[in-house]
Amino acid sequence: MQRYKALARKYRPQNFDEIVGQEFVVKTLKNAIELGRISHAYLFTGPRGIGKTTAARVFAKAVNCLNPIGVNPCNQCSNCMEINNGTSVDVIEIDGASNRKVEEARNIRENVRILPINNKYKVYIIDEVHMLTEEAFNALLKTLEEPPDYVIFILATTDAHKIPMTILSRCQKYDFKKIPNNYMRNYLLSIMEKEGISCDNDSLNLIIRNSDGCMRDALSLIDQLVAFTGGNITYENTSEILDLSEQKLANDIFEGIINGDTNNLFDLIDEFSRKGIDYQFALETFIVHTRNLLHGLTGGFSDKTLTKDEIDFYERLKPKLNLNKLFGIFQIFQKTLSEMRYLQMEKFIFEFGVFKAANIDKLIPTDQIPTITVSEPKKSEYIVNKQPTAQPPALSDIQKTWKGFIKHLETINPAIAAQCGYGAISEVNNKYILSFSEKDKFYYNMLTKPEKKQILEKNFKSYFGNEKDLSIVLENNIEKKSLIKTESEIRSFQDELLRKEVENNPVIKKFIQVFDAEIEKIEKIDNKK
Repeated sequence: MQRYKALARKYRPQNFDEIVGQEFVVKTLKNAIELGRISHAYLFTGPRGIGKTTAARVFAKAVNCLNPIGVNPCNQCSNCMEINNGTSVDVIEIDGASNRKVEEARNIRENVRILPINNKYKVYIIDEVHMLTEEAFNALLKTLEEPPDYVIFILATTDAHKIPMTILSRCQKYDFKKIPNNYMRNYLLSIMEKEGISCDNDSLNLIIRNSDGCMRDALSLIDQLVAFTGGNITYENTSEILDLSEQKLANDIFEGIINGDTNNLFDLIDEFSRKGIDYQFALETFIVHTRNLLHGLTGGFSDKTLTKDEIDFYERLKPKLNLNKLFGIFQIFQKTLSEMRYLQMEKFIFEFGVFKAANIDKLIPTDQIPTITVSEPKKSEYIVNKQPTAQPPALSDIQKTWKGFIKHLETINPAIAAQCGYGAISEVNNKYILSFSEKDKFYYNMLTKPEKKQILEKNFKSYFGNEKDLSIVLENNIEKKSLIKTESEIRSFQDELLRKEVENNPVIKKFIQVFDAEIEKIEKIDNKK
C-alpha cells in the first residue's frame, strides 16, 4: 500500500512561479539570478509556513540547475532531483534549533573549504537560525563575512530581532509576509479541485482564518478534515474539528454584554470555567468582535473570511451599539486582558471585566460625545481681590508687525527669517532695534555677517519703506522677550487652559473614574475643515 503524502508536501512549490503571495521576494531573487548578482548570504524572515524554506530550496536548485528554464529550475536534471529528494551532498539543510551549539558552527566553517562535488554552488540552508547560541553565531561570523565564491548561505528565521546585528549586516534580508486571504482562497480551491475535495464557502473561510496567513497550516487542516469527512467538507464538521463550541460560548457571553443582559452571564462564565476554557482566549475573541463591529458600524464588514453566521451575529448586535459604546467596551476588554496577565484570580478579574462592560451605559454616558470649547478667559479670572495675579501672554503691536515681516522674509530666505525670531524687537524714534541676549549670541553673529546683514536690510527697506531703520544689537541684561519665546508662552498658556477644561469636563471625569485612565494627549480638532 502506497504511503499517503500530505498536501503540504505534495503541493510544495518547485519553482519560483509556484510560490504564492511573495511577489517582491520572488521577483528580486529571479532578477539576481538573471543578472548574475548572486550574494554570498541571504536572510529570509517571516512567520512560519509561508514559504521561507521552500524559496531557499528553489533558489538552491535554480543556481545549480543543469537545464534551467529561464531562471526557474527544470526539476528534471540530476542536480534538481537530488535537491528535491534531500540527497544532494552540496545543498545542506540544517535545523538551527537542534544544531545550535558552537561545535556545529565550527563544523560548517571547516566544511565550506571543501569544493562542491556535483553542483556549481554549495548551499547551506539554516532554518530557525535565531536558535543558535551566541558562541555559534560568533563562530559562523567569519565564514559569513568572507566565504569561498562557491558557497551560499540562506538563513531562515521566524524571529529576526534575535539575530545579532553582526550577522544581519552581512546578509541580504528578505521579509516574507503572511499570505493574503485572496491568494490562499484561490490556491486552496485549485488544490481541492485537483484532489476532488468538496468544500462550502463558509468552511473555506474558517480554514483560511484559522490558518492566519500560513499555507502549511491551511493544507494540514484540510488533510485533517478530509480524514474526518472523506472529502466532503461542510461548515458543521469544520466547526467540530476546530472545536468552535468554545467560540459559541464566548459569543453568547459577548452578546449578553452588548445587550446589557446580566441575568445569564454568571451561568455562562461558570460553564466557561467548568470546560477549562482559557479566559484570555475569551477576551481576545471579544476584542476581535469589537474590531469587526467597528468596521460594520463605519462602512461595512471588510473581512472577507467572515461566515454567513458571523455576519448575521454582527448585524444582530449593530443596532444596540454606537461608536462611543464600542470604544468604551474595547477599553474595558483591553484593560481586563492586561490585568489578567499580571494578577492572580483570573476568573474574578474576568467576571468584573465582563460585568463592567455589560453595565457600561450606567457607568458612562455612551450616547454622547464630550465636546470641549475653550474660550478666551475673562479678565476677572486673573484677578483676586482686585489684585492681578496672572496676565495671559500676548503679542505686542510691535511683535505683530515684526511677525508679519518675518513671514514675508520666509518666502525669500527662510534661514534669515528663522534667525530673526530669536531677537527681541523694539522701536525707538522710527528705528527698529533687534536685540539678542548672550545665550542667543549665535543668531546675532549669523545676522551680522555682511552678506546676511545686506539681505536683511534690503528686505527690511522694501517691506517698511525708507523712513524706517534697523539696528541689530547684543545686550547683556536683556529683559525683552523674543517673538519665539512669547509665542511659546502663549501656546503653553493655551494648552494649560485646554487641559483644565478637559479635566473638569464631567464626561471625561467619568471615563477616568471607570477606566482608571489618565489624560495622555489632547488634540484640537478644527470643525471648520
